[in-house]
Amino acid sequence: LTLFKEKTMGLYLFGKKRWPVPFSATVAQLIDTVVTFEGPNMMHFKLITPLGTIRQIKTILPIDPFKQQVEMYWYAEKSVPRIIAYLLSLIGKVALEQDLEVWENKLYWKEPVLVEGDGPFQEFFDWYGQFYSPSSSQLGRHQLEW
Repeated sequence: LTLFKEKTMGLYLFGKKRWPVPFSATVAQLIDTVVTFEGPNMMHFKLITPLGTIRQIKTILPIDPFKQQVEMYWYAEKSVPRIIAYLLSLIGKVALEQDLEVWENKLYWKEPVLVEGDGPFQEFFDWYGQFYSPSSSQLGRHQLEW
């Protein structure tokens, strides 16, 4: 089990910095996010807002070599307007879809290039490493191998 806190700096249309979503930086300052990992396949996101708490549970299930099924479930306190919870779930869906390109082309870098706001990646990598064996790096080297 590991957890870390994140802070959103703002939102941008289509991920382009030249198109900031109006007031998103101000709103982002009011939201705290805590992410908890229960092993490599289950994540809990807790968004603490002035309107109440919103939670997301994300599961990742390997179904074939290099193929995963991802499911997201959202829950919000009654004090959170449904439209706000719905909009945040849409933002989460779009973010997941944007991450697909990264996941499909990711490479392991022993010393990754990080930018400000990326989070405690080295600590996370160290923790995540416990789920791999010495032979994990050989997985998938041959087409029919899992």
